[in-house]
Amino acid sequence: MTDHQARRTLRVLLSLAAGAALLWLAFRGVDPGGVAASLAGVRLELLAAAIAVDLCVFLVKALKWRLLLAPLRRLPVPTLYSGVAVGALVANVVPFRLDELARAAFVARRSGLPGSAVLGTILVERAIDVSILLCAVGILLVGFPGEAWLGRAGVALAVGLAAFWLARLELGRHVARAPARAPGALRDRARALLERALGGLGHGLGAAPSGRRLAGAFGLGIAEWGCALVHLTLVLRAFGSVVPPDRALLLGAASYLGFALPTGPAGLGGFELLVRGALETGLALEPARALGIALAIHALLVLPISVIGAAVLVREGGWRASFAAGPDDEGSASLTPRVERA
Repeated sequence: MTDHQARRTLRVLLSLAAGAALLWLAFRGVDPGGVAASLAGVRLELLAAAIAVDLCVFLVKALKWRLLLAPLRRLPVPTLYSGVAVGALVANVVPFRLDELARAAFVARRSGLPGSAVLGTILVERAIDVSILLCAVGILLVGFPGEAWLGRAGVALAVGLAAFWLARLELGRHVARAPARAPGALRDRARALLERALGGLGHGLGAAPSGRRLAGAFGLGIAEWGCALVHLTLVLRAFGSVVPPDRALLLGAASYLGFALPTGPAGLGGFELLVRGALETGLALEPARALGIALAIHALLVLPISVIGAAVLVREGGWRASFAAGPDDEGSASLTPRVERA
């Protein structure tokens, strides 16, 4: 095993260990039998409606991404939906939140666009999502001043999100400094690759839409959040719980942060811990019932879109064929890509 493989294996093990530790905290003090009993009597028709709404969330995400990609090229919605589904599948089975890279590579291969330019539009999309999330936390803090627990939960979510993104920025700075410490030709090669990647990202960010298109992307981001809250409301109703709008907003923020934490595949552990806490605090549910519903929400968010992502990979000829080398950042293709136009 090479040093690189050893370091990669260590990072995977640490990520899985972090997820396992958070999952242990989520289950701590909870009777597993009570968790199973809390899921009895579920209304299957409401769960089916929740799955349909959740798939609509990804459709809205694909429409939003199409607006952000429009200055580069107008791509068909099915292509972008397939990319989003494949990215979700990767995020749900691989640690470290690699969904951005996966869907950028998939769509770059299908469209003929430079992969780093596509990745730049995904960074813009992430910035829109985080902005909407921070606005949601602000609404919790300002709109419900009498709810002390809500304010504390909103602050905790905002601090957790800020810490997460600061950690990612700090990691990026370390990566940027790494080439200067590499010896000789390796250092020059690493620096050239880094400059090329940053240049491509800058191209993607520079091509991001402004004016009405950017406002439309924000509007679709808000619609995506609205669909996500409807999904959560339907799931809770399926288990016999009614969630007020402010609690649904807090639950949506907790679930978003649960997926954002780089703990393990699909945010396993962190998601359960955060959503269980939101359900216990916001709806005064018993720990076993809160954890059971958190597990059900997690499964409903992960499994349907992962099945679609797996079907897309099968249709494309498998994992290697779906992510075969595509166009580089200079616009030349190392193999002939299939270009799709609207």
